[in-house]
Amino acid sequence: MTENPKHTPLPWRINRIALTCIESEKGRVTASCGGHQEHPGDSTPENQANTRFIIQAVNNHDALVVACERAIVVAKRMEISKFAKITSLEYRKETIKYFKQILAKARKEINCD
Repeated sequence: MTENPKHTPLPWRINRIALTCIESEKGRVTASCGGHQEHPGDSTPENQANTRFIIQAVNNHDALVVACERAIVVAKRMEISKFAKITSLEYRKETIKYFKQILAKARKEINCD
């Protein structure tokens, strides 16, 4: 057994039969938030919302980590340079653009359709 096994590759998505099952891109079920694949009618709106929320968080995790790392770099440069005189304007604009893209993706609603 591996000490630190890796998770199922991303992106994850909603199973089209059971709306509370989370599956990999290849269709491998990785988790369930209630309800069962054999009985898709067992799911509740809350369970479906939990499924969407988990998928949204998991699929955006890596990008949000990168965004936070970039924010730390920008903050340190601003601190060192007395309000960003040294930090290039283009780098700051690109970083802000990147943050906005990641936040928009993180906020995007996932549909069960």
